[in-house]
Amino acid sequence: MNVKACNFLSDICIHSNFKSVKADDLLSEIHLIGRMQKQNQDKPSFNLGILSKSLFILITINAASFANFSYFSMFIDLFISMLWSVSPFGEAKFGIPYALLNGVNIYLTFVCCFVANILVFPVMNFFLQVVNRYLLKWYHYKKAAIFVGRRTKAGAGENVKKYGFWGLMVFVSIPFPGTGVYAGTIASFLFGLDRRKAFFANAAGIFISCVIVWITTLAAMNGFKA
Repeated sequence: MNVKACNFLSDICIHSNFKSVKADDLLSEIHLIGRMQKQNQDKPSFNLGILSKSLFILITINAASFANFSYFSMFIDLFISMLWSVSPFGEAKFGIPYALLNGVNIYLTFVCCFVANILVFPVMNFFLQVVNRYLLKWYHYKKAAIFVGRRTKAGAGENVKKYGFWGLMVFVSIPFPGTGVYAGTIASFLFGLDRRKAFFANAAGIFISCVIVWITTLAAMNGFKA
């Protein structure tokens, strides 16, 4: 009976399938083992050994379950922040604060959001060079494209036209609404900048913008904690 009760406790731990075991079940089994030890004093060490192994298995299983959940949650938050970084509604200006406020590693946040934001340039460049030609045949799209083009020229026109590479980089680096890689790619397309120079100007501008947002968010978080 002694060995049977202890093995039952081991089975509870092993077959829990990474789920939490009820405390009442454990306590009842521990009390049962304690009563049997009083009846059978000749083998106490054997019972305690099995009990300690069972508790160790239980702790390991639940710790692994918690760790797996934490990593999965962090992955989801990081994935959402990267979606923000490639979207025209926020880019990395929204993606970085979202990830940091949800507890994602600060360096992983910066790298992933920065890379995701850079990937917008080749996609947007392909869209403007190829897909845009066909969509301009549609009246409503053409009307919207003209509106966006005029706003981009008004925001970045003088700097890009006058300073070229450096003007585009500064325009993209400002972490305000209406700037960023989407507007930067459209501006480089409208003013006929070399594709390679436009890419490096956008990449440098995104990097500066990410650094500003990253440092500002971390400083604000540390300020609130203090």
